[in-house]
Amino acid sequence: MNAEQRYPGLLGGRQAALIQWQAETALAAADDTLARLRLMEVRVPPRCRLEQSRDAVRRVTQFNVQLAHGDPNTERLYVESHRTILESYIITRDLEPPTPETADRLRRMLGGPAVPIQGRHDPARDIQAEFFAAALLFGSGFRVDPEEPDLMLTRGGVKWPVAVKRATSHRNFQKRMRQAKEQLIRSKRAGFIAVSADQFLVEHYEKDHESDLSALHYAKIAEWTDQLALKPENNPVVGVIGLCTSFRLIRGTPSAMNLNLHFHQRFVTWQDPAQIRAAQEVGAAMGDSLASMLARIFPA
Repeated sequence: MNAEQRYPGLLGGRQAALIQWQAETALAAADDTLARLRLMEVRVPPRCRLEQSRDAVRRVTQFNVQLAHGDPNTERLYVESHRTILESYIITRDLEPPTPETADRLRRMLGGPAVPIQGRHDPARDIQAEFFAAALLFGSGFRVDPEEPDLMLTRGGVKWPVAVKRATSHRNFQKRMRQAKEQLIRSKRAGFIAVSADQFLVEHYEKDHESDLSALHYAKIAEWTDQLALKPENNPVVGVIGLCTSFRLIRGTPSAMNLNLHFHQRFVTWQDPAQIRAAQEVGAAMGDSLASMLARIFPA
């Protein structure tokens, strides 16, 4: 039984923004982000992950590394370096002057290994996932505050709690989604699960470089929603939002990458007309606002 069968009113919105992102863009974005963090009085650790990522991108371009014919580990390092730079750049663009607690979380976000270890707990990237979700949800037209369970969204006087989780592999997604559902139950308010699935997409990209990652991600969000085993009575999950980035080597080039930002929503409506209308309105507004934000940050 898939999600559409279990939740006959499940509505979804599939948005995948292709961003113009070259090595030169990444290098400039890394330096800009480091400067912004220091202006915000974030104690940037020496040789932090963001600096390491910038230097890895620079080395690949300077030495004209042929990723398609080289060590797959080098390609993975290159991809994760671009991800670190891009997400950190988006996070800091609209960030208000941070409190001391937020500044410390930004400092800790800059830690962690250059390449995530599959299935391994990675506190720095967990923090990055929360900040990245907050940045995209703010860009989607919500007021975003750091409150339990992880974030609190406000729009038109209505509040929704958000539990943010990283699925570090295909095998641990059920555990992460269950934890998020329990967080929403404890908050005593129906809300969203925001799940970062970039490592799941990495697994599939390494197996098949031609796979449609956007379609795969959208389908996986439906499957993950189905695994929650929700009931109409006292349902704690308004919807599941999958948000992540993916990179694909452009064939025929040494190291050029296509970058996609995935923002996919699945609303649980139970075929209730009022919930369907609300989901359609909120989903459309989120998509329009996010497109405007991306156009502002990444002008054509």
